[in-house]
Amino acid sequence: MKSLARIIATILIVLSVSPTLATEPVLVENGPRPSQTIRYWHLKEEWRAGPEDEDYLFGRIVDVACDPTGNTYVLDYQQQETYVFDPAGKFLFTRGRKGEGPGETTMASNILVGADRIGLMNRYPLGIVWLDADGDPDGKTSPFIEDHPEAILGCWFGRLRHGSLLLGMTRSNFTDEGVTSEQMLVGCAPDGTIDPVYLDFGDAYIQGSLDDVVDESRYYNPLAGRWDLDEMGRVWIAPERDRYLLRAVDASGQVVLETTREFSRPDRPEPEIRKIRRSIEKPWARSGLPIVVGDKAPCIEKLWIMENPWGTEIWIESAASHHDLPPEVMVRYDLFDLDGKFTHQVDIVGEGGPLFDRWYLVGNNRLIMVRNASSGGYEDDDPDHPRFDDVDMEVISYQIVWEE
Repeated sequence: MKSLARIIATILIVLSVSPTLATEPVLVENGPRPSQTIRYWHLKEEWRAGPEDEDYLFGRIVDVACDPTGNTYVLDYQQQETYVFDPAGKFLFTRGRKGEGPGETTMASNILVGADRIGLMNRYPLGIVWLDADGDPDGKTSPFIEDHPEAILGCWFGRLRHGSLLLGMTRSNFTDEGVTSEQMLVGCAPDGTIDPVYLDFGDAYIQGSLDDVVDESRYYNPLAGRWDLDEMGRVWIAPERDRYLLRAVDASGQVVLETTREFSRPDRPEPEIRKIRRSIEKPWARSGLPIVVGDKAPCIEKLWIMENPWGTEIWIESAASHHDLPPEVMVRYDLFDLDGKFTHQVDIVGEGGPLFDRWYLVGNNRLIMVRNASSGGYEDDDPDHPRFDDVDMEVISYQIVWEE
């Protein structure tokens, strides 16, 4: 009996320390509907900023964020300036400027709100320019990979969460075949050191070795707004285009949880296909290659983690978030708890649509909408443009009033 007890104890010890036996990911399978009721969020306008103000002129707004005091930061990619509004919507000042000097950027695409400062993430070459509360330069983070100092780094998307800076980035190298670009999801220390590496997707593609067509469905990028960091230090990501799958990865790169949902994607409507095609035509105009846009959108369009009135959950904008909705509902989100269970759906009731508008859930029961952020794929002089008489860009702040 003592031998049997020792054998059992040995097996338990092995199971507790073996990475191959004890670290299999938890698998959670969800049905097509959430376990709890749909929640309705109504929008109550607080303030709006538009073309009447002479202190700023909106060009191309690419990111919006808020700080803990309620100030709103609006990043204009065209101007490379960030417009700051107080909680009541009063324009305060402009932060950052275009250039290559201290406190300046050339391709800033993300706002990172830190303690008493903000970071402007330059997409290419990758770097974060920090500004203090007065808008003065407060240093710069220039990420680098110690084993590949010659690599050229770019970034799709960055997040500052729970004191950690994470980057969805590309590492490019010149080869005899062309430019290889490897996609990675990494942490970044204040001195720019890349560590840890959560995910390494390997060589995504080789520029210069193109296919016969530009197929939109083949350029699915999970690093462009389809990931976030939770309070336990796990990264959640939507790694596959054609499967409703959420994957949680720890700092060692180990997959610790996978959750799925039964899901049927609707067909893309013609206006959506036209908009996507027009967005692809511009960068690929010189290639002469035909462009193919899939009839189905990716299962998951966006992923982020946000604290709600009832707890912290993973928010998903799916391929069905804008289709077959009740009247006056502009979007429906799927919500999962941090155990991977499909718990809720949230319907946001308001005037807005993804063809022309863009909006940001910024926490503290607020939604910021950029009205007329996109042309919807129409030409400026198109007589069939649905908003030809309403094309001024506005930033509108809404308070969220929610109910069951």
